[in-house]
Amino acid sequence: MGEMWNRVPLGVAALCFSIAACGGEGGSPYFGIDAGAPPPEGFGRSDASVGPPEMEVDIQFEPPAVGATVLYATNRAAGRVAVIHADDFSIETVRVGVDPAPAIAAPGRDVALSLQRGESTVSVLHTMGANTTVTTVPIEHDVNTAAFDPTGRYAVLYEAARPPEERRNFHDVSVLDLEDAETPVARFVVGYGPSHVAFDPAGARAFVVTEDGICTLDLARGAADPVRAPLLGFDTIFPIEEAHVSADGRYAVALVEGTQVRQLDLADGTLTSADLTVLSMDGEVTVTDLDLAPSGTEVLAVVRSHEVIARLPLGPTLSDPTAWITLSLVGHGVGSLAFSGTGDRVVGYTTDPSIESITVLDLALNEGRRILLRKSVRALRVSSDGAFALALHHAVTEEGTTEDALVDEAQGYSIIDLATGFSRLALAEAAPRPDGVVLDDASGHLLLALRDDATGVRELQLVDLASFAVDRVPLLAPPTTVGIFPALDRAFIGQEADGGRVTFYTWGSGETHTVAGFELAARIRR
Repeated sequence: MGEMWNRVPLGVAALCFSIAACGGEGGSPYFGIDAGAPPPEGFGRSDASVGPPEMEVDIQFEPPAVGATVLYATNRAAGRVAVIHADDFSIETVRVGVDPAPAIAAPGRDVALSLQRGESTVSVLHTMGANTTVTTVPIEHDVNTAAFDPTGRYAVLYEAARPPEERRNFHDVSVLDLEDAETPVARFVVGYGPSHVAFDPAGARAFVVTEDGICTLDLARGAADPVRAPLLGFDTIFPIEEAHVSADGRYAVALVEGTQVRQLDLADGTLTSADLTVLSMDGEVTVTDLDLAPSGTEVLAVVRSHEVIARLPLGPTLSDPTAWITLSLVGHGVGSLAFSGTGDRVVGYTTDPSIESITVLDLALNEGRRILLRKSVRALRVSSDGAFALALHHAVTEEGTTEDALVDEAQGYSIIDLATGFSRLALAEAAPRPDGVVLDDASGHLLLALRDDATGVRELQLVDLASFAVDRVPLLAPPTTVGIFPALDRAFIGQEADGGRVTFYTWGSGETHTVAGFELAARIRR
């Protein structure tokens, strides 16, 4: 059984703050703490110096160029894309622009976009059967990013910040209708610096998150003169660094000025603000993470300075502290949250190299437990079904030759069964990259590509999620990316080699096929 978290409406706690008698007769003036227990270190004050800043790194389980049955491999120097069919390993080569960015595939469809930043064009690749057609569409602005709506019909194109690349387009966004034979382009002008796009469930509207606020796009508008998209702001002169849109497209929330959770009603523009400084007796708090629960009913704020998670209900009561629920995480060292796809399980963690644990929260039951790891967490991701978590670890220099010191200094990762708390630490000869990982719930496998050019490490590691057994597959060339084709029960490993190289791996049989020499249209199997 997990520890039962204190679940106290904040209004009761706020009243106790103002009445000294609340501490009498075994009572406590501190919310979220059992009556009669002393307050934990940090309550009633802000301690922003506790631990280093959180450095959230997103583990990407899917590379961008994977369609339903084909892989789109871009050769930038040649201005071509190799379309590799994962069912029969045949290869097509199609010409795109002069200097194409890596192709981006629409999720679950054999459709991809090849963005041409220098030419301000986009090539749309449609693969049907053994043939791929290419339609080049002019875009009147620079683009480097595409977001696809849930239906797969529309693509929103914009230029996001991608250091060290210098961004040149700060306002222009285009929408492509991928199911129209003429591929019409609708152009919008949005707030400064778009960074993220969300969609409503019906796929009728897109919400562009910018530094100025949220802009709403009508996806079905079609080609016409450019329009300025409606902008809803968060009533601040400071740039919005991160905002989240609820799954139903009703609300957007952002952390403003470090302590204010502000909610926008995207239907009528109503702004609601919640002041998190009421959590502290001295009015100072340090918030290190803000996330919307996938349930769409609440927003969670990690107040690391006071070791608390504040759960605020979306809607009109967000600003009412008496409606908040607080979870005390004293001693857990939580600075960030990661959600499962279903939202019924949340994992709290920190990227502080001195802490070697995670905390599993069950929001439905308001209980949780801390799971000890053997290394600190560099990045963490929860599987879509909430069954597992993958932690990529720091390699921390330690003095001495003890087992703990050797473990701390090594690269590695852990796979954790979140239901039982069982974890396996796997040390590695190279640092697993956040974009070189696939966790496939359906097949029950985890794939990690390991690469270190200085030491010659080039390897694929396969983890069976039932047994946590790790198998190692040596590669002939350095891996670049990994991915899966669920419909084909097959995975692939892209490798850096002259002319291109991809190895396909079939679940169950363990059979491998390697295709190489894309530019010569060769088909080589090993």
